[in-house]
Amino acid sequence: MGASRIASRSMAYSAGRAFHRSKTRPIFRSMSSTQNTSPTNSPLTSFADVFRSALASQPHVNHLDNRTLSIMERPEVTLKQPYLNRPFLDSWTEKIATSTDDVGSRWNPMYAALAGRGKGKTRFFVELEKALNQRSEQDVLAVAITFSGNWAAVKVFDDEDDEVSMAVEVVLRMLTMAYSIPDFDRFRADLTQALRRWQSHQDDPYIGTEALLKECVTFLVEDMRRSRPCTRFVLLVDEPEKLIEKGIDANAFYSLRNALLNDEMPGFRVNLAMAVLTKAPTGASQHSGRLIPCMPLPLELNVQEAYAQWLPAHLPQLSPGSIVADSTDQRLKQLLTLTAQSPGAT
Repeated sequence: MGASRIASRSMAYSAGRAFHRSKTRPIFRSMSSTQNTSPTNSPLTSFADVFRSALASQPHVNHLDNRTLSIMERPEVTLKQPYLNRPFLDSWTEKIATSTDDVGSRWNPMYAALAGRGKGKTRFFVELEKALNQRSEQDVLAVAITFSGNWAAVKVFDDEDDEVSMAVEVVLRMLTMAYSIPDFDRFRADLTQALRRWQSHQDDPYIGTEALLKECVTFLVEDMRRSRPCTRFVLLVDEPEKLIEKGIDANAFYSLRNALLNDEMPGFRVNLAMAVLTKAPTGASQHSGRLIPCMPLPLELNVQEAYAQWLPAHLPQLSPGSIVADSTDQRLKQLLTLTAQSPGAT
């Protein structure tokens, strides 16, 4: 699909009737949704109803502040070593959490971590998500999603519109990660079914992609506000290229950027960041004029820092300061030196 078609569709629905907001209905509350609050055949009149219906079908849903899923594969292993370059992480956490850049305009920036494979992009987003959610002000809700590993990209709908497929895939992952839903395939089927039910009650069954994305973000923020203040939502998107590899046009991400960055949201700010291998999903090649601040990940490990911080995590008996044979000490440092050019590999 061409960029012009995507743009026209996006603008039409971002301003049109597709952005349904149901202020009178309660946000989904059950943390253990064994009781379905949405009868199977009842009409779903808004996207918020769609989300409630799909969530109510899950055997277990965690509170937004009690999340257990990670975009890292095998987090019990990959997250064992302490994160290096803490000043870099702290700096970007503060920049994003306090940014006031042209909210509600096309000039609102999108952040990007652009680096090759194995350079630590995913681990950085894991730590950034944690740092944003744990700020002392407790005013940010950050959600990291990925299109890799356990959340590999597939098309939800047999649909000719790549923009719809992209939006549904993003929403599917936002809800999965936010509520720590353990059965991703089951939730995919339940969300798809709920969307089909919504379509069956519409005069025009086309899914307004920007409306769907906005309503999902609003749904999460309003649910978060039931337990603590929330004045900012941050979406961290890891490896969107995996969706492009499945045949989705890179231009489809236009509606994601527009939905989250171009319009003011009701009482909160929104930031978007992507961890990418290429600039295609960011829209940088489209000459849109949007600022894309780059988060420059370190290209190599700091061997001394890695040795001092990682060793106690893996081999407490060989921690710095203990009695270590010179040959063992030297070999460990050599190993770190050899892997220094792949910060994310270890």
